[in-house]
Formats: sequence, C-alpha cells, structure tokens
Amino acid sequence: MPQVFISYVRENTAQVERLRTELQSHGIRVWLDRNDIAPGVYWEDAIRRAIEQGDFFLACFSDEYSARHSTYMNEELHLAIQQLRLRPHDRAWFIPVVLSGAVPDWQIGPGKTLRSLQWAELFEDRWADGLQAIVGALRAALHESPTRCLLLSDGTEYASELGRLAAAAGYAVEAFDIGADDIDEVAPTIRDPYPLLILSRGEHYKPKSSVRFYSRLLDAVTTRGAMLATPWVAFESQGHPELRRVLPFTYTGAGFNEKTVVTCTSVAGSEGAELFPYPIQCRISFELLAPTEDCTVLLESADAPGAEGPEGVPIFGYRSLDDKFIYYLNVCQHACFGSMQSPLKTSPEFFASMDRAFRWLRRRHPC
Repeated sequence: MPQVFISYVRENTAQVERLRTELQSHGIRVWLDRNDIAPGVYWEDAIRRAIEQGDFFLACFSDEYSARHSTYMNEELHLAIQQLRLRPHDRAWFIPVVLSGAVPDWQIGPGKTLRSLQWAELFEDRWADGLQAIVGALRAALHESPTRCLLLSDGTEYASELGRLAAAAGYAVEAFDIGADDIDEVAPTIRDPYPLLILSRGEHYKPKSSVRFYSRLLDAVTTRGAMLATPWVAFESQGHPELRRVLPFTYTGAGFNEKTVVTCTSVAGSEGAELFPYPIQCRISFELLAPTEDCTVLLESADAPGAEGPEGVPIFGYRSLDDKFIYYLNVCQHACFGSMQSPLKTSPEFFASMDRAFRWLRRRHPC
C-alpha cells in the first residue's frame, strides 16, 4: 500500500481531512503529523523519516498558507525539496496541490521552481476532477493499473454522472452508448470481463430482443465482480428468466412512476446506515419493485406512490449469487412527457450519497 505524506497549514485541516479520507478509500495510506506521531516521539525526527520514506509528498498550497508569516510547513517543504533533488526526475514524487491561490515560486534546482512541477487543483467546484488527477498520478508513478469499469449508457446525463462517480472512486471507465434497437448488436463486442459493469437503461428498454444481450452481460462480470443495473432492467427481465433469477429486486407488474419527489431512508441494521446516514429527498423515475427474499436492501422509500407495505419501494440493494454481486439502483432519468433533469444534478444529498456508495463499491470489488 503506497504511503503519502501531506503537508498543510492548520487553517486547511477540513479540506485535508477530506482528501485523506478519499485517498484512503482508494487504498492509499496517508501520513498526517497530528495522527501518526506517537506520544513521547521526537516529532521533528518522525516527520523527517516520514518524508524520506514516503512514496509521495503532497504539498497543499492555499491563500491561508500564503498569508502565514511563519509555518512549519515551510520546514517540511525544505526537507521535501532536498529529497526531490535526490530522486529520479522521471517519476513523480513531489505533487503540488492547490486548494486556493497558487503554487509558490520556490527554487528546486537550476532553472526550475515548484511551478515547474504539474500541480493538481482541488477547488470545491472541481474536487472530483482534482482527486481523480491525484490518484491517477500516484498510480501511474507506481505503474498500477486502475480497476476497469464498463458503462453501458442510455445517453442520458444521469448515466454520464454515474460514470463520473465511478471514475472519482478510482475506476477506469469505458463508456459505450447503446440504443433500444442495437442492444443485441452490442453483445458480441463485450469480450473482456470487468470488475464493475454499469447498465443504465432509463431511456431505452426492449424486453423482447434482450435475451442474447443479457446472457452476455452476466458473463462479462469478473469473479467477485459486480453489475450495477438501473431501470428498466427489472422490467426487461420479464423476457429473460436467467436475468430475473439474479436480480435483487423483481418487477411487480404494477408499472412505474416518473419525475416523482420521494424521500429515501436507509434500512435499519444494514450497511446502508453508514452509506446513507440521513434521509434523501430527490425527484426520480423508478419502477415499482419488490425485494427478493435473499437480497440486501440498503435504501428504500416508504412514501413513494404505489409502495406496498411499510417497507415501501426498494431503491438500492444487492444480491450475491455464486461468485458475483448484482446491485440495483432503482433510479433513472426518464420522462414519457416533457423533460427531466438528472437526479444526481438536482439533489445534492443524492449525489453525496451515491459518491459514498461508489467508493464503497470500489473497496468491495477492487479487482
């Protein structure tokens, strides 16, 4: 597991803690001075060793750093620059990270400054892109291959957002748009197995011609891998008994609701309590489904129109079958009349929850 030393000023603790948590979700160990120095240890020696022995050094620059007249971060930077000069230039080690402001123009060698190094920007409105750049740089330097993910998209903004969430969680996403009429033609092109396969069918569904497609899809998930399906896959399973057998939720025949505001809550006692700690209100299109007996429901909506019983409509859950996991996210961007925005765009709570869910998936299915 690679180790990263993060240098920062105390005013940026909240942002650095967020960075630490997200790097750890990618399997990267993070060294922070206030967390990793045991009582009684000479802290200057501990920091020097951590910098020298670390696989990477991340320097978080900000307006708050620039406003400081003095800070121990400067001492860490001096130690890191000394190490940088000793290391080969064809491998990234010192990675500047800009939280705000700019990278300082410190000399690191003849004709070179810190600004000569490519930096990553972790601005609030582009955090996911910046994090992806950092993780990609770390993996590239270690010659690690990212986990592959195949996104079979219906062309909606919602499907694209699912792909971006997967990428932010550390997957290398390969996207393929498929329509309603070419679904069977796609099947022969899926040759390699994938640790994660995302299938978004909200705008296209055609159960009569999907047998060949779904048979190939189930073979395209690696051992211990996962498929994440969205509506209207359960509806399409009516024409495919093998698919119906593996889905965690079954189509009840009662239809669906579209562009409906619902409140979703985690299921008590499940892993969903950690993934979805707060109620989520969002406008979604969804199928009226029922959970199978041996599935795990993580998120549900009791106030969804058409819900039967106190449990309501299952929104997110999974089922393990043999050596694979089948997840179902009962949310899509579909409107028979008029238009509809992506639920991931209109509900910040839903976006944040699914961001956690994809990182959880990444940890569960790393390869």
